[in-house]
Order: sequence, then structure tokens, then C-alpha cells
Amino acid sequence: MLLLDRQFTGEERVWAGVAHVNIFPVVLLLPFTFSLPLLVPALIFAMTRRRSRWVAFHAFQALLYQSLILVLMMVILTFGNTPAPEDAAEGAPNVAAIAFIAIAFMYGGLAAYRSYHGRDFRYPMIGSVVERWLAPYD
Repeated sequence: MLLLDRQFTGEERVWAGVAHVNIFPVVLLLPFTFSLPLLVPALIFAMTRRRSRWVAFHAFQALLYQSLILVLMMVILTFGNTPAPEDAAEGAPNVAAIAFIAIAFMYGGLAAYRSYHGRDFRYPMIGSVVERWLAPYD
């Protein structure tokens, strides 16, 4: 279990926030960089896992969330909301992809805000999985 009764340093809060806020380049740069932005939370996890379990937890959680968002975005962009050819307007936006991106941004932004302010944040299901995976390293 993470210790939330202590105050986290400014550096710890910044690293945790950066790991979560990295959702923006993951989503915005997908067509150009594919999974390159996923390196940010992976590097934060690798650099901080021995110094701060709290930062490592947030970085690993952000890595899993952003990886999931990346895969789901590729599926939506490939298969989702494709209108029939006779109804399709040339260059019509994929409404499902736009809605999904907006929700992913807001949720990632909330995670960044809460962790930057030293508060606990857990993505549903992902947080408990990360907690179990990191338990042997306590």
C-alpha cells in the first residue's frame, strides 16, 4: 500500500505529474511518432523506482494507461465509426475518435493534476494491477 500520510517533495510531485500529462503527446503525435512518447513514463519509472515508490507507482500506472489509450485509438481509427460510402462526406471526422481523445485527455489531465498536488490517483482497474505488480518490491 502506498504511503499517503507523508508529504511528497516537489520533485516527486513533478515527476508523477509529468508521467500522467504525457497523455497529450501520446494522443496528439500518434500518427507521427507511434509509441515514442511512451518512453517518458517508462524512463520516469526506471529512474525513480528505487527512490520513490509513489512516483514509480504513478509512472507505471501512466505507462499502462497511455499504452491502453494508444491501442484503443488505433482500433477506433481503423475500424470505428466508418460511415457507408454513399453517406460519407469527404474528410468527415471520426466522431468516436474525437470523443475518445477528449475523454482520454480529460482523464489524463485529472491524473496529472491530482498527482502533481500530492494526492492519490488510481485509474480504475489499472491502479490495482500496478499495486499488485509493485508489491514484491516493497
